[in-house]
Amino acid sequence: MAMGMRFNDPQIHSSQKCPMWKRIPFSFMPCFGRVHMRSSGPRVAILSTFDIARRSMRLYVVCSILCLLPAATFGQVSLPDWNLAFTQPAVARLSMNVAFDSGRQVTVMFGGRDESLTTVFSDTYEYALAAWRKVLTPHSPPARFWAGMAYDDQRSRMVLFGGLASSSTPALLNDTWEYDGHDWTGISTVHSPVAQSGLSMTYDSCRQKTVVFDTQGDTWEYNGVDWTEVTTSTVPPVRNLAALVFDPGRCRSILFGGGQASLIGLSDTWEYDGANWTQISTATSPPGRWGHVMAFDTNRARAVLFGGYGPSYPTGQETNDTWEYDGSAWVRGFPAQSPLPAEQRAMAYDSTRARVVMFGGFGDPGEAWEYIGLNPNCSYSLNPSSQSFPTSGGFGSFTVNTGPTCAWTPVPDSGWFTILPSGYKGTAKVNYAVAANSGAARTGTIFAGGQQFTINQAALSCTYTITPELAVFDYTGGKARVVVTAPAGCSWNATSNVGWMTLSATGGTGTSAVVVTAANAFSQRIGTAIIAGQIFTGLQNGVPPGGGGGGGGGANACGAVDVTSRVRVSQGGMQPIGTNLFYQQVTITNSSGSAIKGPLNYVLIGLPSSSGAGLTTGPVTYCFSSAGSSIVTVSGGLANGQHVTFGMDFVRPPGTSLNYSPRVLSGQPSK
Repeated sequence: MAMGMRFNDPQIHSSQKCPMWKRIPFSFMPCFGRVHMRSSGPRVAILSTFDIARRSMRLYVVCSILCLLPAATFGQVSLPDWNLAFTQPAVARLSMNVAFDSGRQVTVMFGGRDESLTTVFSDTYEYALAAWRKVLTPHSPPARFWAGMAYDDQRSRMVLFGGLASSSTPALLNDTWEYDGHDWTGISTVHSPVAQSGLSMTYDSCRQKTVVFDTQGDTWEYNGVDWTEVTTSTVPPVRNLAALVFDPGRCRSILFGGGQASLIGLSDTWEYDGANWTQISTATSPPGRWGHVMAFDTNRARAVLFGGYGPSYPTGQETNDTWEYDGSAWVRGFPAQSPLPAEQRAMAYDSTRARVVMFGGFGDPGEAWEYIGLNPNCSYSLNPSSQSFPTSGGFGSFTVNTGPTCAWTPVPDSGWFTILPSGYKGTAKVNYAVAANSGAARTGTIFAGGQQFTINQAALSCTYTITPELAVFDYTGGKARVVVTAPAGCSWNATSNVGWMTLSATGGTGTSAVVVTAANAFSQRIGTAIIAGQIFTGLQNGVPPGGGGGGGGGANACGAVDVTSRVRVSQGGMQPIGTNLFYQQVTITNSSGSAIKGPLNYVLIGLPSSSGAGLTTGPVTYCFSSAGSSIVTVSGGLANGQHVTFGMDFVRPPGTSLNYSPRVLSGQPSK
């Protein structure tokens, strides 16, 4: 973008060195005109978004390889990398200001505007541990963008100056505000830079002053009370939307780039020592640009620069290159992945977590990225290096071993496992959760410090059972609920083989139920259904002699089947086992020539008697007598020729008998 103006210039953005980028799962930041690919392997995506300011469609041709190179490629040192942070929603924006509050260990963001250039913001956000939090303050500076902001660590104050109050009607500002983490306070100063936007600002911690290089080519310093203009013997050329950071190790403010009125981006590097500006000559340099961002990495003692627009308008383009400056030379970095080309982002260095934090901008207005640069003094190892999980998933952790100042970020390559709250610097644990698997065996990777931690998960194994396998229906019809037991994710089908039995569902997944409904019947019949690959059998009794209405035995025994005629019952004698107590052994043999479905019940018609004789305990059925008959479940079913033997304990008060008539039922009577 040229000095805030955009024209009709359709652009195709591509990179000669196919950038590597990856969409981290569970990011809830809004996307605008982007395609995010999560499958592995090389991809080429054509991304488009309508640039309202330029009134044109912008196309991005992006190659992606959604993986990181193995650690062996680079040895054991850390890899320079950008990672899309796990963020909570913040309002998407560009042209805002951010600075790191080292006292409270949070990155503070103020103002900016939306990508349509219609709304200018006056809100305050704070970012810590990859989460945004909106701060509601009693007072606030007016809405603005292209302002200057820096953190005064001596006074624990965020200092904000100038900016533009509106995109449509220019309203330049020259007010000074301070933020203490609770409220904004307007500061009345005797002197001040002229009202302006697109200025460059940083904090000189060696001299404890806020430094501004403004759009008029003037240098100003603020001591917390008043602004003072500094006259220097050499002055950098006038520029707009440049980047200014402070190197505390060398006590130098570093200025790079910016746009000239001729819409040409500068590629010069200048340093300010508090008395004079000095142009630094380097063998290589980032191409000319404006709208780029820069932060100083105090852990590695170098400035980090990203993106911008250049080298000139309208023949230039938005970039996504990463450069580092150590005080003597610029070196281009080639991270394993990078944000999309964009300009007018905002960047700060989080010294607590030893990483650069970047947010917003044209093309990425709602995404937060974090950058950890290459540190040759840091080596990393993981313990353990892998873990296996069953189909059900679970929780796991591993330890990253490294030096106390070495930073790293755990990055998952798949969406089926999630990084939980974990460490980010020095030797610390990475905690994660693995979701249940509903398909084939799978393998995923968490990258940390250039090392790979492998997660293996077993395939889903599907086994099925149904309960019950048999139901007996009265001649009037009825319903039976069949429960299918299966692991979550296992699908199954259900089909009736006969027309008189209908099913409530044609299939399901995991543990569920199917209701079997039988129609009315005049004669006895049998039918089957295949449910989850298992055979369900339905037996239905016909209308009993006399037209029905009773329950009195025969083939129909209150929903069960009377199979007394199909078995041989051998009763032993009553053996005394105590005072008024007796024991009897009974053997039932299947002599029907076919299997008898369970459950098999033995009914003692006549017991218990009105005088108290009968079994010592147990349920009764009222199918054969209104007084009730004792019933004993003796088997789950009998194959042809199979027998079952069981014993029963009786009580017989003096003067009573233990006479009864046996019945054998297949199924459970309904009453």
